[in-house]
Amino acid sequence: MKANLIIEITNRSLKIVAYRDVLKSQKIIKVLVEPIPPEASLESKAKILKDLLRRLNLKPQSIGFCLPRNQLIVRNFRFPSADAKEIDNILSLRIEEEVPYHKEETISGYQILNEEKDGYTEVLSAIAQREVIIEELFNISERVNLYPERIELSSCGVLHWFLSSQLSDKVDPREFYLLLDIDQEWTDFIIFQGDRVIFTHSIAHKAEVLEEKEGEKEFADKIKQALVIFQAKEPQKKPVKIFLSGAKLVSEQSGNSLTPQLANFLEKELNLPVEVVSPPSSVSAFLANIPQEISVSGVCGLAISRKRNIFFVLPEMETRHLLKTRVRELTLLGSFLLYFLVVVSGILGVKVYKKESYLRELNKHYQQIAPEIEDLTEIQSRMRIIEERLDMRRSALNCLAEIHRVIPAEITLRSIDFRRSKRVILRGYGRAMSDIFNFVNVLEGTPCFKNVETKYTSKKKLKGEEVSEFEIVCPISLMPLIEH
Repeated sequence: MKANLIIEITNRSLKIVAYRDVLKSQKIIKVLVEPIPPEASLESKAKILKDLLRRLNLKPQSIGFCLPRNQLIVRNFRFPSADAKEIDNILSLRIEEEVPYHKEETISGYQILNEEKDGYTEVLSAIAQREVIIEELFNISERVNLYPERIELSSCGVLHWFLSSQLSDKVDPREFYLLLDIDQEWTDFIIFQGDRVIFTHSIAHKAEVLEEKEGEKEFADKIKQALVIFQAKEPQKKPVKIFLSGAKLVSEQSGNSLTPQLANFLEKELNLPVEVVSPPSSVSAFLANIPQEISVSGVCGLAISRKRNIFFVLPEMETRHLLKTRVRELTLLGSFLLYFLVVVSGILGVKVYKKESYLRELNKHYQQIAPEIEDLTEIQSRMRIIEERLDMRRSALNCLAEIHRVIPAEITLRSIDFRRSKRVILRGYGRAMSDIFNFVNVLEGTPCFKNVETKYTSKKKLKGEEVSEFEIVCPISLMPLIEH
């Protein structure tokens, strides 16, 4: 069974979501998570991924990777241009200023947030260190023969995950909201408006720490710091509500959920209403065996989203995609040619079979009547020979008679060479070149000769008089017998 896959590899877990295209939407069919041991090598991670793929028991159709927010640098920019090429160029320069890496060591993607009337454009850009993606993603995926076709930011997936929940109906597209997605080692701090991520920040705070009172207080302080950073850049954009998603916090003593308790605590600390996001009912069944402290919001959100998110493009990925497209096109072309050849061969085979059958019938019929027509065949052969002998249209006498009839007085013939009833070669001389050409035209006009041509002409003296010698080739044409 075929399915599409979204994979996320963090420092402590490997997440994989299988989904299938159903009409105009995507349907998640399986969600698997496997812990990754500390300091695991690429071979170990590839083995874990291979085991998960075997457990899925699906044939991957397309592969996508979800990049964790805590592995990236995300920046908000405002550029004085609305042209896509100019934005690319300006962004390339700004990235070199923002990150401590050379341009060749990074890859980036961006999303246009707003195009203002004064010609400025607001852009959200995500920057990743190239080695992280090449080594962690491509080297792992190549070991299990998987080749990604899309690489996207997890924050966009988290937002799509929220928008698929029932709480999305409570969102005013004109207002700004804060979405906190708690994961095992970090929390994705997302400011969004409508279906766009406006700002995102990674908060380094483990989910297990939130089960303690001190951990809650520290978490609230880090959220306040992130809000200060956002407000410093966007003082007019203040979130009106907080949504809490991701890991399920459970008390080790009572086994009860601590997420509502955390929501109440944050509501008092931040002075904003807080609501807990529950997964869609269509997916809840797949999350039952997922560890409580791990969030799958990002991978699931990218699986169910058709929206163009912040994505990263690598030359290696484009080359593989182009090669895959060419192979698909060549396969289709080869299949079409093979089908065409089979059809043509079938048609020709039928025609050949019919002709062979007809030939066998004729031979069979001939064998039956052969004794009766044997004498007739011999008589027909003799009649053909007699007709050829009686046909005087190509005879030498007939040609001589025609030449004698049309030859002018100015032309003298020295020889007439008759070649196998196909042509006559005339050699002789005339008083002038014009006489020779007139003679050629006269011969051409006779019914006995066609395509008459002069092989050569030359001048010489004969008995003290200058004459023009010639050789004329006259191909014989069938003509009526000349009556005398």
